[in-house]
Amino acid sequence: MRIYEISDFAIDEIEQGRFAALKAELDTYQGLSLAGVSITEENIGLYCQALSALAPHSLRFLDISRCALSDALLAQLLPVIHSLEISKLKVSSNPLTMTGYQQLLSPISSVTHLVLSHCALNDSHALLLVPAIVACTRLKTLDLRNNHLSDNSFNLLAEQLPALTLSSLRLKDNLPTIDCVYRFAEKLVQSAAHTGLASIDLLEIRDDNKMRALCDRFVSEKLAPMRALVHALKHFSLSATVATSSSSDMSSAPTHRRRFSQ
Repeated sequence: MRIYEISDFAIDEIEQGRFAALKAELDTYQGLSLAGVSITEENIGLYCQALSALAPHSLRFLDISRCALSDALLAQLLPVIHSLEISKLKVSSNPLTMTGYQQLLSPISSVTHLVLSHCALNDSHALLLVPAIVACTRLKTLDLRNNHLSDNSFNLLAEQLPALTLSSLRLKDNLPTIDCVYRFAEKLVQSAAHTGLASIDLLEIRDDNKMRALCDRFVSEKLAPMRALVHALKHFSLSATVATSSSSDMSSAPTHRRRFSQ
């Protein structure tokens, strides 16, 4: 997927309300990154107009991470995002409250890949987020890396695994105990027949006999979604991805920084 990364010049064009040159450039891209752009109450209207006017029908990925989005600003952007039928959305590292996350997830009509990494989510957030995530029946990839989720959140996710329709779940760099991760991995095996989960990324784990024994079981019994752990075991990491699901990792998508002709 070709992702267009907004340049300083493009930001100036948007803030002046001039979208023609930007639209011409975006016609050949499937993704748009506004990562790091400061969106404020003063310019939110222009960015909403820009997204509506600029994005071609082929636009599938939108990155609005690190944009200093408040709940109120996100609420103004979401109708535009849904109208464009964005399928991959990254909202990492924004100062949202629980209200903002609830707005994001309800309704989430078109998004199939959602990145909420580095959002300081904790167990209190998870109590409300997990039921909302289960209700997002089109969601296939969920990235919750680098948050503050501990055993309670993992246990709640484990209970809901049979109801999830995810093909990829990323939970690395959270705060579960080793025993919790073990129970979570066992629950994955038990629910594997009822889910389409093909990729799981839990966390870095140092050499632990209990986890190594469980990983050996995944490998010997060829259990999805844990059957590609040989390489992971070498690095003492519980991380597995079926080869066919590697394209679901949005973080590996190449980006292109372009400027426009004046």
